[in-house]
Order: sequence, then C-alpha cells, then structure tokens
Amino acid sequence: MTFEISNLQINDSGTYKCVVTRLIPPPSVLLSEERTVVQVIARPIVSVSHISALGGFASILCSSEGFYPSALKQLWMRNGEFQNASLTYCINKTNPDGSFTLHSYLNVSDCEHYSCWVNHSSLSQPTNMSLDCYGNRDKNVCIALVTSALLILIILITVACEHSRRAHHRSPGRVNVTPEPDLQSHLQYDVYSLLGDHRPVPCSPVGVHSSPQ
Repeated sequence: MTFEISNLQINDSGTYKCVVTRLIPPPSVLLSEERTVVQVIARPIVSVSHISALGGFASILCSSEGFYPSALKQLWMRNGEFQNASLTYCINKTNPDGSFTLHSYLNVSDCEHYSCWVNHSSLSQPTNMSLDCYGNRDKNVCIALVTSALLILIILITVACEHSRRAHHRSPGRVNVTPEPDLQSHLQYDVYSLLGDHRPVPCSPVGVHSSPQ
C-alpha cells in the first residue's frame, strides 16, 4: 500500500505517518506504521540594486526572497574579497506562504566592483550577483544630459518666439501699388489690311490736333 502527497506548499513541511489497520474481523488490529519527514525546499530569488540612504550616503541592497528553509548565508564582496559583516545590516522577514526573505544593506563611499554572495541548501552551488556603481552614475549623467538639452530647447523656442513678435510689431503695413498702365504700349497694336495677303501692318497712334477757333 502506498500513498502520495501532491501539490506541496512550503507550509506543508513536517512529519507524516502512514498507518495500516485491519478492521474486519473486529477488533481492529494495527498491521504497520511508517513515519516520514517532508521538507519543502524553495530556492532564493537573489537581486542587487542601488538605493537612496539616509544621511546622504550611497548604499547597495542585496535581497534573497522566497527561500525555505530559513538557513541562508548572504555576504558582500568587494573586488572579490568578503567584507566584514559588521559593515552591513540585515532585515529578516517571514512571508505569508511561510517562506523567508533577507535584505542586506551596505554603505559604500567608492566606485568599486561589489557583489552579493548567497548560499542555500536549495542551490547546487553558491550564487554571486555583481553590481557596479558606474552603472548608476552613467544613468544619472544620462538623465542630466537629457534634462539640459530640454531646457536649452525651451530657451531657444522662447527667444525665437519673442524675436518674431517684436519684428511683427515693428514692420509697417504693406501697401499694394498697382502700376499705371503704359498708354504707349496699349496704343501699339496691329491693324490688319483688308487687301492682299492680309499681313499685319504696324500702325502708330495718330495725334489729334484741334483746329484753332
């Protein structure tokens, strides 16, 4: 006889007992009893990041989340060397599903290669998550450059609009002047002869002289 426990959760860890009893014919007789210990193991989810700390000091955070059982080693490394545990402070908490989370903080004053070393019974080997402070500095520089570019663009647009407005107020009203027609050009025309091959004959305007009275 066998039995199976499926869909185990973290809080299902404990000691289980399998009992086989004969009921018929009475009285009941205990045939066998077996005990087994079930321990659910959950791997930690490790992450490292920059955070803003009180007092203006730069800090980095290493988090191991959702692991079980609670025994876990988490240490900071600087340029491949383990840091003194007294330089860090940690916060442990229990999650609603029975798993555990560990936050470890480290104050830093330089730009070196830092990493978080984590070891747990669920891991085949320790994991090491790296963090370079230059990444955060480059991000801040990029944000500053974009902000400066936007400010310069706004200033240029404002200056251009103000210059256009002043030029509009200074310019006089435009007057459309239609040139007088050239009488000479209008009087030059072609008169077609009614004889011959009807070729055009140039004709100049005839002056009209009034007779004296």
